[in-house]
Amino acid sequence: MHKLIKNLLNEKNSINSCLFLIFLTLNVFQPLCADDINRSIIAAFYHHTVLQNLISDYKGWTGRMSAQFLVYLFFNQPYETIILPIFNGINTVLLVILYNLVYKVASQRKYSTGSFLFFIFIFTLFLYQTGFLRNALWKTGALQYFWGVVLIVWFLQKEYFRINQDNNHFLLSFAVGIFIGLYNEIFFASLLITYVFSLFYYRFIKNNYPGIISKDTFFFNSGNILADLVLVIAPGNYVRKHVVDASTPTMNICSSLLHLGHNVLNNSFLISIFVVILFFVLLKKTPKEEKKRRTLAILALFFFPIALLLVFLPISTFGFEERMLLLIYTFAILLFLHNFSFIFSKVIFSKKSTITALVILNSLLFSIILYGYYTLYVFNNNRIKQISEKSLAVYKFSEYVRPAGLTKLIYFDDITTDPKIDKNINLANYYGVKEVILVRNS
Repeated sequence: MHKLIKNLLNEKNSINSCLFLIFLTLNVFQPLCADDINRSIIAAFYHHTVLQNLISDYKGWTGRMSAQFLVYLFFNQPYETIILPIFNGINTVLLVILYNLVYKVASQRKYSTGSFLFFIFIFTLFLYQTGFLRNALWKTGALQYFWGVVLIVWFLQKEYFRINQDNNHFLLSFAVGIFIGLYNEIFFASLLITYVFSLFYYRFIKNNYPGIISKDTFFFNSGNILADLVLVIAPGNYVRKHVVDASTPTMNICSSLLHLGHNVLNNSFLISIFVVILFFVLLKKTPKEEKKRRTLAILALFFFPIALLLVFLPISTFGFEERMLLLIYTFAILLFLHNFSFIFSKVIFSKKSTITALVILNSLLFSIILYGYYTLYVFNNNRIKQISEKSLAVYKFSEYVRPAGLTKLIYFDDITTDPKIDKNINLANYYGVKEVILVRNS
């Protein structure tokens, strides 16, 4: 009992507990919106139609079996009061796990309170700046993208950053490989990530590639290949592509390649990450031949995000969403932090004044984030109150205005001024009313 209390009171557990409470609050503040609403109405788990819906999706919309299973499991309006708190708890735990996994890569598993607090501040800014946080808190974004990213980070830090040395989880790796392979066509590139990253990082940067892959890597990639084949041949991928392409301007293959490449290369954050790493390699005192090899490796990694996007081009629609970059952002930040891991061992992080300053900075940062989501929570509750207190044929809802300076923080895809649009119809059905429309703020 004494040991349990001691563990609970240690600094790392206390910090993680604070993170848990903060992210749990943010998950509660994030309401259902957009695709969440439609899938809640379907209520596949409640109606015992999960398998039928998965088969229908595979044939007519998407091969994302893993992600779609999670969607049908967690979006069920009749069970909302039970399932949503469970979802919020799981998503909160995964956010805390992500912080700890990435910190292991950044610190080379050498923990100190000061460096952990510094990492939390930097990483939270990264999650905000890239839009990662809002996609991870949006329910559909979490289920179809974020949860898969956490699994990939777990595998990367274990296998390719060599944070954990044990390689006796090959059955688990096989299962994770299958799950990721069936998760999302964007994660189709995860197999390339493991092989190509291993090749460039250990062969050209670390110059100590072991030559023989571990059992975990072999089984992960085997499961991934099998699942990828199942995902890629899904008729639904091509049905969805045909439907979306019919409603968007026609783009030939060359135009599509240029479009995808432009979106990545036009991303200032990604460019900054790779340029900083490149300069670090060039300025470091190393033999000329080694510096040349490392420079080529970094340049190759700079163009790697484009290669990842092109992998799933044949089964992708050409619309470019922010959440498509979550995996690439994660890959970039892992590479960046791993190259600058020496920063986290600086003596300055052991000083009490530094720790105090970092506590204050983190408190301010999370207070701003919590405030932003609190405004959304209050706004949504007022909308629900409006429906519960009045009985109208048509409900006119006001528009949510994000707090100044926090436009990148919050995901909330609202209804429109046209009651005949699908989003409006779905929200009306969800609340059990005839019609809802949005009134723009003047």
